[in-house]
Amino acid sequence: ITQNSNFGTTDFGNLAAQITVPDTMTLTGNFTGNASNPENTAGVITFAANGTLASASADANVAVTNNITAIEASGVGVVQLSGTHTAELRLGNAGSVFKLADGTV
Repeated sequence: ITQNSNFGTTDFGNLAAQITVPDTMTLTGNFTGNASNPENTAGVITFAANGTLASASADANVAVTNNITAIEASGVGVVQLSGTHTAELRLGNAGSVFKLADGTV
């Protein structure tokens, strides 16, 4: 992506797809690894540095990520996460930080 983006409901469909989010951008959506086979995980969301991952749903019970492979923070910066997630969190740099919406780091 090249700007703040709303992907709505996205199913990676068990593909090894990757979404790369540039520094200071916000990605909004609800991401599923493979809706037709929930035992599989797929898809990676990578933040270049600072950024935000937020839900596209008004329903707080809808997960932002559900069985995607990972959320990555690849550069020095803070990635803010809101909502619920089922994904591995990967820190790609000693200066990478995940910050939860409630302020927890």
